[in-house]
Amino acid sequence: MILGLSDEEKKFRTAMDTAGADMSYVNSWLKLYVRTRKNSANVVKRYYGVKTGLNELAEDLMELEQLVIGYHKLEGADKSRFNELIKACKAKSGMFDDEFLISKADTDFHTTLDSVVKIGSKYTDSGENGIILQSEIENLMHLTDEGLKRQKPDLFALSYFYLNHSNKDLEELTFQQKIEEVHHIYYMEFQRDILKQIESCVKQAEAINDKYEGSTDRRTVKILDEIKPLLVGAQKHLEPEQTAEYILRDLCRLFKE
Repeated sequence: MILGLSDEEKKFRTAMDTAGADMSYVNSWLKLYVRTRKNSANVVKRYYGVKTGLNELAEDLMELEQLVIGYHKLEGADKSRFNELIKACKAKSGMFDDEFLISKADTDFHTTLDSVVKIGSKYTDSGENGIILQSEIENLMHLTDEGLKRQKPDLFALSYFYLNHSNKDLEELTFQQKIEEVHHIYYMEFQRDILKQIESCVKQAEAINDKYEGSTDRRTVKILDEIKPLLVGAQKHLEPEQTAEYILRDLCRLFKE
């Protein structure tokens, strides 16, 4: 018995069994699948947590920029708001740690954020270095926007990657290469072999359905009901290979994406 399977996933397992799959392999894969799905909760939470923080930082920086433009002496409500925004930036300085948004190794981002906080903390009292502060704010706005616009990796693939790999395996790679490496490992280690199994079972299920569709024999009706999860491609006019990809993609779809 495999713990942690939803009703839909149990039906998939039954369909594969009925269609003649190598169940020792399928069961082993499903255990890995459950581990990946559990790990996805942390991966998704971290990714979207950092992205939310970046969005908030982007809004704070836009407001800071407006307060700095003109380099006039800040007083009253403007001074209070400026100080609040600098404190907010300082509070966020340790929260950006996602390899696919802003990583620990992104020194340009982190040093610029530290610079905005350091210069901004003194600006309200002295009014000095306004030109430098505005420049640093604009630089940080650009770096933040760059992080927000980066391509999002498949988060289920990333959840699998982090089971047995780490960011150390991505060192020295460009951002695009990191995504390609994660997706390559995911395909080679997690997707490739199960896709072959599913495709084979889809062909078998479609053959069974063509032969016995409309039968009223109790045992046959039970078999036809069990293989339904493998027949989703027939009504969509998909080839067995396409159906296998569709089934696997649906199983690995994260509701938050």
